[in-house]
Amino acid sequence: MDKRDLLKEYLAEAASYALVRRDQEQELLIRGRGGDKAALTQLMHSYIEIVAIISLKLTPQSVDAIETIQAANEAMIELLRDSSVDEPLLHLVGAIQRAVSK
Repeated sequence: MDKRDLLKEYLAEAASYALVRRDQEQELLIRGRGGDKAALTQLMHSYIEIVAIISLKLTPQSVDAIETIQAANEAMIELLRDSSVDEPLLHLVGAIQRAVSK
């Protein structure tokens, strides 16, 4: 499977996860930071397509898109775990830009 096919498959899978409502987001964030791995996983899955789309828009063509998406996912996980960040999505673009520039 070439990288384009892998990227298409990843994006199709990412699109299959349901988004969470705003009130659910805060509840999952609190539970996830309290040690509930299922809540953290559900929240990450709800963000995964957004992270991929923003990553692709910010990634120069000379850079591997899959690697950038992976770095952006890692940045999102850090935001989700950081208790000083109340609204991770508001910090998403900055986190992805930092991940892309590494």
